[in-house]
Amino acid sequence: GGSGGGGGGGGGGNNKPDKPNKPDKPQGSSISIMGGNDSFGDNQPSNGNNNPSNNNPSSGSWDRLFDEDFLYGLGEFGSSKSDGRVSRYMKDKDGVVRIQMKQKIVTNRLDVDGYSRCRALVTFMMIGMESSDKWCVEYGTSENGNFRTAKCFDDGQYNNKRWWYDQEA
Repeated sequence: GGSGGGGGGGGGGNNKPDKPNKPDKPQGSSISIMGGNDSFGDNQPSNGNNNPSNNNPSSGSWDRLFDEDFLYGLGEFGSSKSDGRVSRYMKDKDGVVRIQMKQKIVTNRLDVDGYSRCRALVTFMMIGMESSDKWCVEYGTSENGNFRTAKCFDDGQYNNKRWWYDQEA
């Protein structure tokens, strides 16, 4: 689940037909979840800047559990607890999820029992984030609804109105 005043993109539906996914258009919002049994060390995929990482996050002993590109709705995040919206085409990208104020998107239950560590890679753009705003990647280990924060993103480290690719949480 997530919390905060933005994240994942911005803007709303405009009642115009969806534009097709064109190969020359970069992907919009995305989230990849991986499981592994190694330390984080030098195997981190995020290069900490605004360019897509050339590292292969599935290399080493990390297994991709799922990749969600939001091209066809909330996909793995289609739980009844989700209230974010997806736009097929926005901000010159395909598959953009919009999270505002206290909204969140929540994955369906994911079995990670065989892993000692998990990580999420997120691609996002923040719009209208103020100094006190943030959005977070959270995780839970049981059905009780208690979540722990993996990482929060705010405008102190991530500028508004630009895409941030494969940021690790």
